[in-house]
Amino acid sequence: MICQKCRTPLRLDSSLEELNPAAYDLLVGQHKLSLIRNGARKDGQRKVLYDKVSQNAASATFKRHGSGPSSSAQRDSTMSFIYLTESQVAQPVLSRPDPLPSNTKSNRGNKGGQKSLEEERGGSKAHEIERINKLFEILSARSDIDHPICVECTDMLVEGLQKKLEAAARERDAYVGFLKQVQSDQPNEEDVKAQEEALKKARQAETDAMADLLRLEQEKASVDAEIIALEEESQQLDHEEEQFWRERNAFATKLADFQNERDSTNSRFDNDAQLLEKLQRSNVYNDTFCISHDGTFATINGLRLGRLSNKPVDWPEINAAWGHALLLLVTVADKLGYKFDGFEPQPMGSTSKIIRFELPSPTASRLGSHRNAPPPAPKKHVLELFSNGDLPLGLTFMHRKFDNAMVAFLELVRQLGAFVHRQTAADGHPLSLPYKIEGDKIMDVSIKLGIAQDDGLPVMGGQADNTIDDDAGSTVSFEEVDYRRTTKQSQALVARGSLERETPSDILYVLQYLGIGGKVIDSRESSNPFKEIPDYGKKDGETTQRTVNSVLEIVTKVNTSAKIRRVRRRRSPHISYPDDDYTSASSDSENDERAKAGKIERTQMIIHSPHLINALRAVVAYYPNVNLLGDTVTIDAPYRVIVHHLDALKQYRFHQPASHSTEYARLTANHIDVLLSFIDQAVGESIRTEQERHRRNVPVATFQNYWMALKPGEVIYVNHDDLWEPHVISSTYQDVTLSGRNRHLQVVAWVLEMGHNRMNRKMSQFTIPSWTGEQIIPSLKIIPDRFFQDDPQAMLQKQLRLGKLYWELLQRPTYMEYDGMLVQAQPGSHSGPIFSRGPSGYMTGRVICDAEGFGRFNFRAPENRNGPPGPPRQVVPPGMMPGQHHGPPPAQDHLPHFLPRCGCKECTKETDRTDLSPFAGFDDVNPLTSPAPTSDIFYIACTNIIPAFLLGDRRWGHLNLDHVKPVITDREAFKYLVLDDEIKMTVKALIGKFAAAESGKVSPWANDFIKNKGEGRIFLLHGAPGVGKTCTAECVAELTNRPLISLTSGDLSVNSHSVEHNLSYFLELGQRFGALVLLDEADVYLERRRAKDIARNGLVSVFLRALEYYRGVLFLTTNRVQAFDAAFTSRIHVALHYKNLTDVDRERIWANNFERLDRDSHGRVRVAIATREYAYDSRDVRALRWNGREIRNALQTALALAESDAAEEGTDRICVTDKHLRAVVKMSRGFRDYLRSGSVYDGESEVGESEGEEGDIYSD
Repeated sequence: MICQKCRTPLRLDSSLEELNPAAYDLLVGQHKLSLIRNGARKDGQRKVLYDKVSQNAASATFKRHGSGPSSSAQRDSTMSFIYLTESQVAQPVLSRPDPLPSNTKSNRGNKGGQKSLEEERGGSKAHEIERINKLFEILSARSDIDHPICVECTDMLVEGLQKKLEAAARERDAYVGFLKQVQSDQPNEEDVKAQEEALKKARQAETDAMADLLRLEQEKASVDAEIIALEEESQQLDHEEEQFWRERNAFATKLADFQNERDSTNSRFDNDAQLLEKLQRSNVYNDTFCISHDGTFATINGLRLGRLSNKPVDWPEINAAWGHALLLLVTVADKLGYKFDGFEPQPMGSTSKIIRFELPSPTASRLGSHRNAPPPAPKKHVLELFSNGDLPLGLTFMHRKFDNAMVAFLELVRQLGAFVHRQTAADGHPLSLPYKIEGDKIMDVSIKLGIAQDDGLPVMGGQADNTIDDDAGSTVSFEEVDYRRTTKQSQALVARGSLERETPSDILYVLQYLGIGGKVIDSRESSNPFKEIPDYGKKDGETTQRTVNSVLEIVTKVNTSAKIRRVRRRRSPHISYPDDDYTSASSDSENDERAKAGKIERTQMIIHSPHLINALRAVVAYYPNVNLLGDTVTIDAPYRVIVHHLDALKQYRFHQPASHSTEYARLTANHIDVLLSFIDQAVGESIRTEQERHRRNVPVATFQNYWMALKPGEVIYVNHDDLWEPHVISSTYQDVTLSGRNRHLQVVAWVLEMGHNRMNRKMSQFTIPSWTGEQIIPSLKIIPDRFFQDDPQAMLQKQLRLGKLYWELLQRPTYMEYDGMLVQAQPGSHSGPIFSRGPSGYMTGRVICDAEGFGRFNFRAPENRNGPPGPPRQVVPPGMMPGQHHGPPPAQDHLPHFLPRCGCKECTKETDRTDLSPFAGFDDVNPLTSPAPTSDIFYIACTNIIPAFLLGDRRWGHLNLDHVKPVITDREAFKYLVLDDEIKMTVKALIGKFAAAESGKVSPWANDFIKNKGEGRIFLLHGAPGVGKTCTAECVAELTNRPLISLTSGDLSVNSHSVEHNLSYFLELGQRFGALVLLDEADVYLERRRAKDIARNGLVSVFLRALEYYRGVLFLTTNRVQAFDAAFTSRIHVALHYKNLTDVDRERIWANNFERLDRDSHGRVRVAIATREYAYDSRDVRALRWNGREIRNALQTALALAESDAAEEGTDRICVTDKHLRAVVKMSRGFRDYLRSGSVYDGESEVGESEGEEGDIYSD
């Protein structure tokens, strides 16, 4: 048999085994009678049966608390249970009696008789078991309880029923009292008459009230009719008002339309008037055919009409220009109504022609012809006004058609000019051509082509003195590029040539050969890009010399290896820069006596144009690696500063400052066009392709061009231990290892961080390893803010919020809560050493955020002062490969204070500037005295890592600001503290004035160096373990909203020198943080001094001095107060003795723990009522005499068991039952029994209270 409730094995009482048959029949008969439904009760039979059983009945053998009825009382036949007396059961057999010696007959029984007797006994035993089981079934059927149950469970059930009975009795007594009160209140005749009079008056009042009600209803009906009339009138007025406003709005709309139409008409009139005035003042042909020049050549619609040896122009452009010029000439002639004499121009674009008609001479026409025959038709000569330039050297006759066509064009111009002169001569103001045109000459310069040969030789075609210098028709290689000039020119041509040489070229390409030590040993120059790198030392023409100044100069430096002796040398590995678009293969043969061109060292752009330099100064706000203040600006390929400001340059071209003159703005725009054209030719295709990759739904990038997404001054996010920290880019560059294989992109960036009581920029250098092909940008370790995954704008707002929180936390030490991963300090940061040994991992608890205090106290921390030997663990910075070498942080760059502007004289006249840069005031900021910044970029650039003191570990660590939140103290904790009321009031009164503000901004304790003795509050809490000493300090910290620094002997060490240093360190921290300091088990340091123990005497002296000068609140706890040195008693302000816990105190502790568990779990954990009753009333629980700490541990263990059961059942709801608590009690009882087997310690008495000798406290 086992208990059906707690499953405890049972041992049945002998009274059940030897139950009187009459009593058994009574119970069975009673059960059978209860099964008959809707039948008459046979009380007579029940009474006879009861009398039969209870005859000779004595008093009951079992009574619950002595409250059962006596045997002589009259019992009701309908009672639900009975008491079994000793007479109703057989007496138990304690031992088997010895057989009588006279009974010899029974001893001579045969074996068959013995077997029959054993079978009879076995059947009797089975019958007894069946009867008992049937009896338990009957008992179970008569109630909601499964039988059998143990005595303890029976006690609990009886107690519950007793409580219900008492509640029912109280309810019954209440009903009886009410009934008696009702029956006692019987009215007399006077009361009846008074009530009748009152009733009569009430009925009369009711009649009067009904009359008043009818009258009021009539008045209400009239008022309702009046209200309806007023409402109708109001609706009519509303309708009229709505109609008025509708008509008014319509009129206003019509008026507005009329005014708009009037304004539009006035605007059109003004525009037409301006256009008419402009047309009257302008030449329509100049607008249709834009005729201008580019400084060297005349242009028509942007097409250059001519070419020089140092300014080659493609022939298709020249042909198109001639076509536009011929079309203009024909258009003007048609407008004037003039027909050319002997010529028919045919404008056909790049293949325009002029037809010349030649009439035969009269002599030739008369030969062999009849006199009366018609005159012969004129002969046509088709002159082609275009050329392809592919003309062999020396064959000048092949230029004849093009020369004749140009001469014919001059003739057409001359004829049209003569016609205009004749037409305008009548009014006295004739118009004439500005230049004299005669034959093939304009003034004295011939328009025909010619090829210059050796100096002094005449030019073919008889035009040696009037040849225009041109290299048309020649094929020039890099070695043949030179500036050839004719030796014999006319005076006018010489003057024109000098002007052309002074006009700057757009782009000059320079090829420099570097020798040993990087010295330039030779150079080549050209107006065209070098398609291949010529070998150094090849002399196929004159060495080029610079003759003009250019807008841009593109310098390509080539490393050469000059070999004077034929000595075998090991070749250095070839290093190439992927940024350079100008690469060539190099050869190095020992048999080659000439030096060959080697690797390209670098390609640079040198900007000579001051207009272009000033434009860059106006658009480049922050680019530390580029100096824009010189007369020339040098930019390395791939010209990153230009690529990053392409859009800004395009905008500046059309929106230049108003102070620029027209000529200055035109030159600036032209030079910007030259720069943009070169960039488009050099890296334009790469830019467009990379931007297309960035615009995809999932943006990707290539390693070679990832720098395009990293513009200096923009925000990036760097992944550091799964923490995205913002940085501002300073510069980027690519480095190449000696092997030429492992290329890396170096990103120099900065972040605002607190260090040395100032906020400054911390420079860092991050490495992006190379990759092949395309890489998803959000998957990289360094990401521009606009490419951040999920929601970039939300991330930016988050960084703004964290930056403002960082600024607030720098104002003073702040008491906060943290729940997240700790961050390892980065190398080179102001907030941590290069090598960090700070805590890591996940942490949940209270912290003090104090960036300034970290720099003052961290190096004094015990773990840094008494750390283990050996080198500390090196922290690898973000972006660096583990084990990769990293040097000191980069030098700090210069932040601009003002916005960029043009550097010309007109723009720099203004000296009082107010256009501050977004980065103004970012250096050397004192958070304690400086006003809060207003720039969002300042907060975004702040680090989201802050140093803090971890109260749980008593160490400094680094926190992620995203996991920092305000601390929420439990002000109700002090209420749950189970202490003597007088002690609680004393502690609360003494601590009340030390309460801190709710904001979490802790205020330090007073620091008056004049009054610096005895200004603190020192509490000594002594008593047995687990009575609430430590809990008192914790609850006081919650009540005062101040942090608690809990110290043990492990934090202070045992060496007097170390203890003095460590105690001073923690007490200074407590004073700075305004914290409560708890020194648990202080008897280790405050033991009575002895003459033979000098070391301990020094330790006590250190503590005495520390307590004397401490200005905060200090709690000392001990359970050995008799061992204290007498000098400490005068330093202690309040000494509180904690008595041993009583059963009532333990019940309050249980109740408080149950209540806090329900509150903190928010209904997820439920403690069953049986569990509470077991904890309050169980003799087993009380016998353990648990203290407060043991009660808390027991409840936590029971909760862990309940969580395990809930996990197995797959439910989120946790129910702590008495089964869980019983298991904990059983385990604790077993442990106590084991301890008591070898020790007399009862777990409650305070050590030292019962000892006669105080000197035997330590057992050595």
